[in-house]
Order: sequence, then structure tokens, then C-alpha cells
Amino acid sequence: MFTEHHKHPLSSIYGGTAQLWRALEIELRRPWFLVEIDTPGLQEDAGGVARRTMCISNIEDVLGLLPDHPDTTSVLRSVSMLEPSHDACGSWTIHPIKEVWEGVELVDQTMRTKVVLKTNGEQFALSLFGTPADAVQNQSKVADFPYAGQ
Repeated sequence: MFTEHHKHPLSSIYGGTAQLWRALEIELRRPWFLVEIDTPGLQEDAGGVARRTMCISNIEDVLGLLPDHPDTTSVLRSVSMLEPSHDACGSWTIHPIKEVWEGVELVDQTMRTKVVLKTNGEQFALSLFGTPADAVQNQSKVADFPYAGQ
């Protein structure tokens, strides 16, 4: 959620519908994705490329940024998952991810879910039912993401 109070004073320099914000409020305690992309044609550096960071709420929108997607002109640099803790602390951890897999839900065989593979080798299922990653059946790889140390 964005509020006018958090609008950056330089927000108007981009014109149109683009806005700059000093803060965003994440209302839902579920995984989010931080995505680094390079966008050609913006004059942020001498090569005409601007690096941008986006906070994206679902993996399908992240997959839409891949180079083979017909609507993208950006270059994906990295994807990390912001994961809320499951304790009373209310903290978050960030994990770079390198792959996305898709498989069949254990609870409802008619539904499919995505599983992300973190760069540390851990898996996390983005299941509506809370299905653990190792219980998602018939998994096949959907995407590879670039990451540091690759």
C-alpha cells in the first residue's frame, strides 16, 4: 500500500503515471519478490540503461519479466524472495532464488503450484494450502534466474 505521506518529493520528474515512493507498506505476510531489472532506453547511465528494483507480490508477474516473455524489453538481473518469519518476531528474511518449478498440489490434484529454489539449495512452495515443497508432485522447471556467484 502507498500513501501520499510516503510520496517522494521528486516524484513528478518522471511525469505521466510513474511515481517515486520513499516507503511501501506490505499488508500481507506472505512471500514477496524483489526483482532487479535493467531497462534500455532510460538515460540513467551512459549506455542508456536504468537499473530498477521492484517489489512484486506474485511469482507469475516475476515470470512475465523473463526475456522469452513477449511483452518484456527489460533484462532481468536478479530475483530474491522476501519471506516472513513464522514466529512472533515479525521479522523478514531475504533469499536470492535461482529456479522456479511447478507441480501438482498434494491436497487438490486439480491445482498446480510453484516451488522456488533458493541459491542455498532450500525449496519453498508457494502453495495456497501450505503444502511443503517436497510434497508438490510431478514438478517440472519453469524458469532459471540469474544470481550472484553463478
